[in-house]
Amino acid sequence: MSGRGGEHVFPLFKPPTTEPRERGWNSTLPRPSKRMNPVSDRQSQINLRVRDWRERHADAVCVAKLDGCQGRATDPSHRVPRSLMGGHGDDNLDPVCRRCHDWIEHNPIDAKALGLAASNETDTKT
Repeated sequence: MSGRGGEHVFPLFKPPTTEPRERGWNSTLPRPSKRMNPVSDRQSQINLRVRDWRERHADAVCVAKLDGCQGRATDPSHRVPRSLMGGHGDDNLDPVCRRCHDWIEHNPIDAKALGLAASNETDTKT
């Protein structure tokens, strides 16, 4: 295209081509041969147990009922923390909402005083 005075004028947009595209827009990037963040077999088993727990407690009500409680239980709360060898079994998990779960995690001493957490297996509820 020529403009006034013979200088070249570039079009505002590139017209679509009729040639088939051989490669996608990101085909120049190397494809990873493995998953970027692989999950260990142990973590996969834990994820399956938590998913199963959530399905079984889909209609559960939060047992903590703290200030700001959302009512519907969405998270399993470990009575004995995982760091103290607390298991992922139903006897160590309580159904709680996200807000109560966050409070329990950030206030372990107060949570233990309210009976929402335990320091070891002997403190768990029966």
